[in-house]
Amino acid sequence: MSLNRRDVLAALKTILATTSGVTTVVRTFVPIDITNYNENELPLIELQEPDEMPDEEMTSMKQIALLEMKCRVWFVVWGESPTTTYESLVKALRDKIGANFKLSDTATGCWVIDVTKVEGEMPLFHFEISLRLKYYLDLQNA
Repeated sequence: MSLNRRDVLAALKTILATTSGVTTVVRTFVPIDITNYNENELPLIELQEPDEMPDEEMTSMKQIALLEMKCRVWFVVWGESPTTTYESLVKALRDKIGANFKLSDTATGCWVIDVTKVEGEMPLFHFEISLRLKYYLDLQNA
């Protein structure tokens, strides 16, 4: 099992990139300017680097770290209603995370906490998926 944040986030990006229907996954520290991407690069998942919080209950040399993050999913629909595309993307992402709950053994778990409603104007829409990730942080190697 991995003991650092970079490996956990890299595994999450790799897993989400293999989701059916997703074309691009971007890890970033600042919000992206979606106008810099072409339509053929969408659907795109924007992974904002999250804050990190140690679990204060752990007193041994191993501590559980929590990452809470939001993944913004951008997509294009040239019809009046983005509902079908939205529903299929949400299902595909939830199924992909559920099938690899431990993120290729880099984390103790990854949970989908919340999914927002779809927002935007034709043809560009987006929604967010909130995730909670837990992993062990080895303080002897930190």
